[in-house]
Amino acid sequence: AMRERAARVSLRPDPLMGPDGRAIPPERVRWHFQGFIPIRHNSRDTPESELIRKAPCEIPDVLLPDREREVAPGRAQPVWVGVDVPDDCPAGEYRGRIRVRAGDLEAALPLEVRVHDFALPRERHLWVTNWFNLGNIARAHRLEMWSEPYWEMLGRYARTMAAHRQNVTLAPLSLVQITWEADGALREAE
Repeated sequence: AMRERAARVSLRPDPLMGPDGRAIPPERVRWHFQGFIPIRHNSRDTPESELIRKAPCEIPDVLLPDREREVAPGRAQPVWVGVDVPDDCPAGEYRGRIRVRAGDLEAALPLEVRVHDFALPRERHLWVTNWFNLGNIARAHRLEMWSEPYWEMLGRYARTMAAHRQNVTLAPLSLVQITWEADGALREAE
């Protein structure tokens, strides 16, 4: 008997064809493999009735940048798909396929998008606050705080937030490190 093995999985979107032969190009279709966060212990003070799942478990959370992912037999690998619709796209149904390759096998899954006759305004009126722990971001990506790779990663976070219309982040006051001099002047801590 042949033993099943993990397969390398990748996706490739086709153009989405719409009214009057208009198309949404494949580069406007964004997709990410869903990553999971292992939870070893539930919070002590969370009532059991409010728990989504009891630990130990894995909670879907991160959208991974990987363009390929190894998937074990019998496992499901969720994929998040989004379509950036051009502002000048006429309203209507747009249909295409997303091709999924797993090892030597390929399947074409239907992808349909309904474009409505409006565009979101460029100006944003809803203020959304995000709370981040900058040290946790460094640890999660195994980066040294304040290094060039760390700043590049923060830039990626900021671009992702902006792409999803988020516009506020809260920076802790502890980032400002100053000392008082004997003469009363403020000086940046070394």
